[in-house]
Amino acid sequence: MAKKRCGHCGKVKTLSEFSKHACTKDGYRSQCKSCIKQYNQDHKDEIAVRQARYYQDRKDDLLERAKQYYCEHRDERIQYYYEHIDEIKKYRQERRDDRIAYAAQYRQEHKDEISVNHAQYYQDHKEDVSKRIAQYHKTTNGKAVRKASRARRRSTNYDYVSADTMKEVMSASDNICPYCGNLFTDGHIDHIVPVSKGGTNEKNNLVYCCATCNHRKHSKSLEEFMSQTGRLALIPDISHL
Repeated sequence: MAKKRCGHCGKVKTLSEFSKHACTKDGYRSQCKSCIKQYNQDHKDEIAVRQARYYQDRKDDLLERAKQYYCEHRDERIQYYYEHIDEIKKYRQERRDDRIAYAAQYRQEHKDEISVNHAQYYQDHKEDVSKRIAQYHKTTNGKAVRKASRARRRSTNYDYVSADTMKEVMSASDNICPYCGNLFTDGHIDHIVPVSKGGTNEKNNLVYCCATCNHRKHSKSLEEFMSQTGRLALIPDISHL
């Protein structure tokens, strides 16, 4: 088995203990992996400063090279992902909290930069972005996000309501209007106690109904609306969801 002497610690080790390097004669680095790892730990802050300075000096070039690389190896990356999908999902799940915390901190520290980049990207890809948004709004998640946003805007107390809550309310109705009992496909979220009369965005005050009944009910109370229709509202119980 081929061996090599480490240029730092002086120990003779097998080639598996050295990282490969195309610029050397034998194809391996002069220092072993253990010595390189120890050096990186001892000079962590210094290396971080050098890397940050290097990135800032060559930012445009590095981004262009990365973009070109990803485009040229797109099929390979997709194939690798599906071949190792279980390992990748497990890795991401184990580090989920760390990734969320890191992303939140990064967004806070680079808030202005991210805002400018998003605005510039939208201007450069306006048609594609609009098309993707329109497609997303047709999905179950997209519908829930839009309905949650509208409910928050209408609330006088700025009550927060999440898209997950909207999906629970929509799922509870089973596409049967609780007011008229008819089947519907794309309904509306209605406040049982109207917002104008103090209704909130709490889950038990929301119901998924057909558009016709939502427009007819408008700002009426449930008792006023049902007395006009002569029906009994079948409000689903979602308190357990």
